[in-house]
Amino acid sequence: MKAKDGRRRGVGESYRYVGLGWTFAMTIVLSTLAGWWLDGLIGTIPLLTVGGALVGTVLGFVYVYITVMGEADGSDDSNAQSGSER
Repeated sequence: MKAKDGRRRGVGESYRYVGLGWTFAMTIVLSTLAGWWLDGLIGTIPLLTVGGALVGTVLGFVYVYITVMGEADGSDDSNAQSGSER
């Protein structure tokens, strides 16, 4: 029975990283689309599209880095809540 519980916990933890991947990808896509839309308004194609892609990449990477490093330090929300209850 412990093997099933451990496997379930492993699958649950892997979904965190799937979510991080989606967040990273969507940050890039949405920033690029915002740049493309602004390029259409201003007429500076492809300047703001490329800029949006770069900004989205940097912001997505920073978000993933902070999240993963916070989990590695053990300072994520679930640990902080359980530590304050003691």
